[in-house]
Amino acid sequence: MKIVYLEPKSRFPFLSSDSLYGAIIYAFSELFPDKLNDILQMFKNKDEIPFKVSSTFPFLKIDDNKYIRFYPKIIINDPICKDISLLKKFKKIEFIEENIFLNLLNGNYDYGYVLDNIGNEFIINEYNEKFLLTYDSNELLNDGFFSKEINNHNVINRITNESVNIFYSENYRFNDNKGLFFLVDFNDSSSENLFIAALNFLRDRGFGKDISTGNGHFEFIIEDYDMFNKFNKSYSYFVTLSRFIPNKLDLENISKFGNSYYDLGLKRSRDTYGLRKQTRFFKEGSVFPNFANIYGSVVDTSSKSVEIGYAFNIPYNLED
Repeated sequence: MKIVYLEPKSRFPFLSSDSLYGAIIYAFSELFPDKLNDILQMFKNKDEIPFKVSSTFPFLKIDDNKYIRFYPKIIINDPICKDISLLKKFKKIEFIEENIFLNLLNGNYDYGYVLDNIGNEFIINEYNEKFLLTYDSNELLNDGFFSKEINNHNVINRITNESVNIFYSENYRFNDNKGLFFLVDFNDSSSENLFIAALNFLRDRGFGKDISTGNGHFEFIIEDYDMFNKFNKSYSYFVTLSRFIPNKLDLENISKFGNSYYDLGLKRSRDTYGLRKQTRFFKEGSVFPNFANIYGSVVDTSSKSVEIGYAFNIPYNLED
């Protein structure tokens, strides 16, 4: 497994796993047009998936070799807490420091333990209320992580020269020593070489919809990452770090094998005929019973586009 650090050099979007797949596939279409159909066919065959990616999550860079990484809040039932104001703050949390995340996954403690030790072992950062940290790390995050900017756009009818569609995009301006990372799990070394070539292309081109105005540019660092390698893969549950589009068999097994905890999302697109198509997915941090190695599917949204929705599944030691 590898970790990729994206260091924004301009306004930059948060990238969900489907957006990452889309950008990388676009890079393949530009760099390796003769291989594109074969690559897409590999993604549609669960036995041949060249790689899986997570969504992007924030990091704080301490020095050249040290990062504080944050993962999505694990979606399970809210803990029992008599302090209503604290529980309200807990519900706003979106990102959890890596040390806390790993201990939750291993079953070393649960959210009840975390809330009981807020202000002692753990803390919700006063500048970034969506972030849960260990108390020792909190002083390092001593300012805002990023600022959010909304950009409006319009589509011009070239015949009437009138605006026919107004839409908005979100970008973030990251403060110093802060950025985004994602994980990638390769099937083989040849897939890794193709992936790095695509990243180099995207670094020069930019990520997102606003590259024509100078947004979406970045540098990247890719390193080995083994934090999850030692996890017991026989754990009864998993957490997804990506958007997960289940197929029919996934849904049957999720219903059959145990409790699930999830948030649903909806992505809208247009098919070949201009008709709206809706794709539902499970959000990052969702929890499901562990019954296979590969979860998810590839959905055709038009004759020329697909949505890749494989779960980036991490074992989770959750007791029923």
